Amino acid sequence: MSTVLAIDTSSGSTGAAVLKGGAVAAAEVVVEKNRHSHILFNQIDTVMARAGVAKAELECIAVTRGPGAFTGLRVGVATAKGLADGLGLPIAGVSGLRALAYTVTPFDGVIVPMFDARKGQVYASVLDGRGDFMADDVELVGEGAHLPEELAEKLKALGRPCLFIGSGVGAYGEVLKEKLGELFSSVGSSMWHIDPGAVATLGSIVFESGKAQDPATFAPVYHRLSEAEVMRTKA
Repeated sequence: MSTVLAIDTSSGSTGAAVLKGGAVAAAEVVVEKNRHSHILFNQIDTVMARAGVAKAELECIAVTRGPGAFTGLRVGVATAKGLADGLGLPIAGVSGLRALAYTVTPFDGVIVPMFDARKGQVYASVLDGRGDFMADDVELVGEGAHLPEELAEKLKALGRPCLFIGSGVGAYGEVLKEKLGELFSSVGSSMWHIDPGAVATLGSIVFESGKAQDPATFAPVYHRLSEAEVMRTKA
């Protein structure tokens, strides 16, 4: 089994974990917005020490590739690329939404991980709660920036119980509950942050299936233009 260092800075938390021998050997999450660059490097050192793993033993760096906050994603991806390049390792990109949903599997219905994307949108996808989380067909509604009302209509058409998780529940849970009725359920806010252990686990699957990428070509997935890019398109 692979030895993987995982990093997550895609939302309001900063996390790192080490997977060794098929199990999460150490993990740490700090919930503190806009502090990723101040926290992450100490976290990495901490989980590596707790796991008893030297950097020379790592086989892959896993990182949440998006979607999420632009600044946070850039911190995580830049850190992963720097480490991977320095150690001669590949990068396993993991969807932050799938990592979030992985913590509540299996579920006899659909799981809807979603982050509050601001501007009246959520970053979300709809996943088969009993599907293979690394398979393409597990995704019943594609990952992207969605209007909550339009997402609710797509979920109503599926007609299956829906389990919501993530910060989007706090922002739009009442709207979704009103539209979906008894199909709606959600997990508590204590589970709205990505578990870096899930990133490590899913990242190891990416690595072992031969789908990890060269750090030179790896890039985050935003699903929406940044404010600066929007302004440039209007200029």
